[in-house]
Amino acid sequence: MKWYWSKYPTWVKVLVILGGVIGIGMAIWDSFEGVQRVSGSSQAEESTSDNNRKANTETASKDLKIKGFYLGMNIDDAANLLGEYVKFRPEVESLSNYSNAQKSQPGCPLALLLNNAPNTEYAIASLGGFHIEADGDKKVTRIAFFSDFSNKLFNSIDMDIETFIENFKKAYRIPDFKLIVTENNDTYMPEVTYEYSSPDGYKITISSDKSLEIKVIPKPTERGFD
Repeated sequence: MKWYWSKYPTWVKVLVILGGVIGIGMAIWDSFEGVQRVSGSSQAEESTSDNNRKANTETASKDLKIKGFYLGMNIDDAANLLGEYVKFRPEVESLSNYSNAQKSQPGCPLALLLNNAPNTEYAIASLGGFHIEADGDKKVTRIAFFSDFSNKLFNSIDMDIETFIENFKKAYRIPDFKLIVTENNDTYMPEVTYEYSSPDGYKITISSDKSLEIKVIPKPTERGFD
């Protein structure tokens, strides 16, 4: 073998050695590029997955519409839609027609509505079925369906609250509800509610009797903790 190698001139030997070094270097480079391609592909897949999750959340937030009702809709349109479910069109009340004394009377159909609604200018009130509030531009800011009406909307009279919550989450792509347990001041019994607050400025509350409330709340950027 030594004799076979030694018969070649020096310049041939140099070329052979250089060729070997270059070949090894190219093999190492190809291997490195392959690792980069795999790593880049994995990062791209993770980025796409993150973007999809974000898009799903944004879609759920911005497109939240329950049986045709949604925050920001015109309250007259809400009254028309209610008419399709209750067979009559409920009246949209202008709160300017009521004195402060009337609004505070327990017998006033709007009394319950106005306890925590200083910006409400228009309302639809039904003590047994639904409450809907709107601001001065007639944009709906709160939707409340009591148990009987909620069960009618969702055909859920035979459904327990846990099953109702799971179906609601799937239907409207709600990430998760927070379980809240409080004590009833009248009965001293525990009351259970399920709450979800969206970063897009709305809150969903579902009671154990399947009553449902959706209302506008400040977005995180609108809070005063800066």
